Amino acid sequence: MHNYPLQITAALGIPGFLLLYGLFGAVAWFSAPLVFRRADGSISDRVILGGLWAACAGYLVHLVFGLSVTGTTVLLWVLMAAVLAPLARAVDVKAPSWGAAAAVVAAGLAAVLFVMNVVYIRADNHYLRGRVVARGMERVQEAESAIKLNPYNDMYRAEYGMANLEVFMQYASMLASESDPDELTRLRSSAQAQFGVTERAFLDVIEFVPWEYDNYVFLTNLYVAAGDTFRDRMYYEKGVETAVRGIEGQGLEHGPALRMQYARALTALGRLEEARDEIAYAVEMDPRYVDGMVMYAGLSEQLGDPETALELYERVLKRNPEYPRIPEAVERLRTELGVQED
Repeated sequence: MHNYPLQITAALGIPGFLLLYGLFGAVAWFSAPLVFRRADGSISDRVILGGLWAACAGYLVHLVFGLSVTGTTVLLWVLMAAVLAPLARAVDVKAPSWGAAAAVVAAGLAAVLFVMNVVYIRADNHYLRGRVVARGMERVQEAESAIKLNPYNDMYRAEYGMANLEVFMQYASMLASESDPDELTRLRSSAQAQFGVTERAFLDVIEFVPWEYDNYVFLTNLYVAAGDTFRDRMYYEKGVETAVRGIEGQGLEHGPALRMQYARALTALGRLEEARDEIAYAVEMDPRYVDGMVMYAGLSEQLGDPETALELYERVLKRNPEYPRIPEAVERLRTELGVQED
């Protein structure tokens, strides 16, 4: 879930938010009388203006729950210009001597920008197809196509990493279920090659936007998955390094998901006390973080604190009664501790 107004405020500050959304509000205010008036005039004109006005309003509502996509946001500005067009007034001015040349330059620039926007729309189409429709290598190819068309969008690069991660996890799943030695050797080689591609993809996007939180989560998750797949603690250590780089190096200390991946890597290395501290901090930041509470409870139990584990499992049970194995864990700990059910 994303919130574009909140992200604008975080990136540009409150003045930036007020300037942008003040402009949106001004367009709505000045155009509303044209759309909703009951005066004489063409009903069809008002219906058309009303449709354009509603489209603008709908997109702005969408931004409260999503992101602004480069290829389609331009249409918002076109529609806002359209609803304000009836307010335009004619002013006669004498054409300057350089007017024709300036008009040619402006038309050329507009044509270039239009072509560029078409390219961006095509890039968005590939990106969205990869996110929603494609799977496996087809998803990877869609992300690659988006990057080729618009190499300046970090979301496309992150999607390329996630698409490759999906392929790597497929290899990991096949390795876990395969028993033939020759096939295991082949699959392991393919999985290692795919891991290398995926790691480079995430390192690339982190270099491109070193402050973007999600990419540290994705890369740390990749290292933990690789450690589980190849049974090599080196990958868990890389996971720890990546999490610390994000938390301390980039000041991303307030993200529960990164703390979760950090705790997973620490747990795999046997550093249980540190792992519990990290996941406890994540749960403190987000008391509704059910997966974090489950991990916190499991670590508490491993470290000889069943009372805390039971309290956490009961909180999970209240929030998500269908969470796998939690009812059994609650019943088992209540029995062990001699706690009567309320």
